[in-house]
Amino acid sequence: GRMVDSVYARERCGEEQGDRTAQVLTALAQLSDDEAEVVMLRTVGDLSLRDIAGVIDRPLGTVASLHLRAMNRMRQVLKREGSIEEVPRGS
Repeated sequence: GRMVDSVYARERCGEEQGDRTAQVLTALAQLSDDEAEVVMLRTVGDLSLRDIAGVIDRPLGTVASLHLRAMNRMRQVLKREGSIEEVPRGS
């Protein structure tokens, strides 16, 4: 499993930003490896879903489903932890 070091995040990013980073990393850790890979390629790599499908050699529909499921799961985790009230859809 993935480990989250919230103390390290706070030290590197400042208290408030570190808390937010730790919360996002905690939510990311709740995803399957496939979901996490798609989220990282989409958000950090700034790739389109079509480009991600090519990179991971999966059908576009599968990538779109993985992305949607991952974002919904992360949203639920962040809401449950009180980290967010609402995340804009489609981002």
